[in-house]
Amino acid sequence: MKKSYIIGMAALAVAGLASCQDDQDPKISTATEFLLNTPPMAEQTMVLSPEGTATFTVSQPNYGLTLAPTYGLEVSLTEDFTAIKDGTYVNVDDEEVPIPAYVVIPLESQIRAELVVKQSNLASAICAMRGIGNADDFTEEDPRPLYVRATSIVGNQPSTAITSNVIKLSYVKEYCALESSASLDVLYTPGNANNWNFDAAMRIPSSGENTYAGYMGIDGDFKFTNQPAWSNPGNYGCGELTQDEKTGVWTGTLIENGGNFSGVESGLYYAEVTITNTEAANDTECGTVKLTPIKTVGIIGDFNGWGGDVEMTPEPGFGVWKAENVDLGDGSWKFRMNNDWTYNLGGQTLDNLTQNGDNIPDGGTHTVILDFTTIPYSARLE
Repeated sequence: MKKSYIIGMAALAVAGLASCQDDQDPKISTATEFLLNTPPMAEQTMVLSPEGTATFTVSQPNYGLTLAPTYGLEVSLTEDFTAIKDGTYVNVDDEEVPIPAYVVIPLESQIRAELVVKQSNLASAICAMRGIGNADDFTEEDPRPLYVRATSIVGNQPSTAITSNVIKLSYVKEYCALESSASLDVLYTPGNANNWNFDAAMRIPSSGENTYAGYMGIDGDFKFTNQPAWSNPGNYGCGELTQDEKTGVWTGTLIENGGNFSGVESGLYYAEVTITNTEAANDTECGTVKLTPIKTVGIIGDFNGWGGDVEMTPEPGFGVWKAENVDLGDGSWKFRMNNDWTYNLGGQTLDNLTQNGDNIPDGGTHTVILDFTTIPYSARLE
C-alpha cells in the first residue's frame, strides 16, 4: 500500500507541474479592437493618378502578446461591402468573372501599421466593381464615395483574423486604369528617361501598317522595341542619326539589335518611325526615324481668344505636363505644341485625346495635367 501511495502522489505531482506549465505558456487572445484611422483627405476630392499613392494608418490590434500581424486593405463602393450590381464582366485576362462586392488592394508593406497603396490599384478596383474590364467600356463619371476597411491576422491563423471599422472617402475620382481589349500596336521607348523600365516607358501608337507616330520623352540614351522585352527581331537601335541645324529635327535609320541612340538633347519629341523590315537579322538596317523637338506644350482656347498659349511645365521624364490655376472659362479649348497647330491634341472626353481632335468642352478653373504616358493620351483637371 505504501508503494502504491507513493506512486499515486508522484503522478499527481507530475500532473500538477504540467498544469502549471500550461498556465505559463503564452496564449494569443482574440483581438477585440482594431481601428482604421480616418485620413485628413477623407472629405476632400481625391483624383487618382497612375503615379500617385494613398496612405492609411491603423492601431495595432491587441492579441495579448507582442506580435507582428499581417495587414490587408479592402475597398468597396457600398458601406456594407455589397456589390453595386449583379452580373459578370470580362476581366483583363479575358475571363468572365462575377462583379466583385469589394476588392483586396495590394500593400507596399503588409507588416507596417502604415498602409501604403498605389492609386492605380484603387482605380482598377473601382473599374472592376463597376463591371468594367477594358478601356473600351470605360465611361468617365463624377467623383464617388469609396469605402475602406483594414484586416489583420497572425500567422495565417483564422482565429486571429479581425476586420477594422469602415471609413468613407467621400469624393474619389477614378481614371481608366485599363487597356483596350484590342491588342495595342505600339513601339516601346526604353531608355534613361524611364530607367530602362518597359512598364514606365512611353509608347508610340501605330499610325498605319508598320508606321508609328507619337510623343516620347528623351533624357539620354534610348531604343525602340515592338514588345515590352528585348526580343529579336523587334529590338531597334541606332544607325545613322543627324540633326537639321535650322529646325532641330533629327532623322536617321534603325538597326536591328543595334546600339543605343545617344546625343539627342533631353526633352519631349514627336517621333515618327517606319519599320521597313520586320524580320531583319541582327545588325541589319530595318527602318527610319524622325524626331521633332517639342519645345513648348500649351493650352489655348476661347478663354484666351485662341492666342497666347498658357505654357505647361514638364515633370521628370517629360511624360506628364502641368499648368496650375488655369481659368478655362465656359468655352472650349485644346492642347498644342510649339505654339503652332502642326501638333495638337483634343477630344470630346479627357481620357481619349487625339491629334487634331475636337475642341475640349470642359471649363472652370483647374490645375490641368496632360499625360503622354497613356495610350490614348489623356488629361485630367484638378
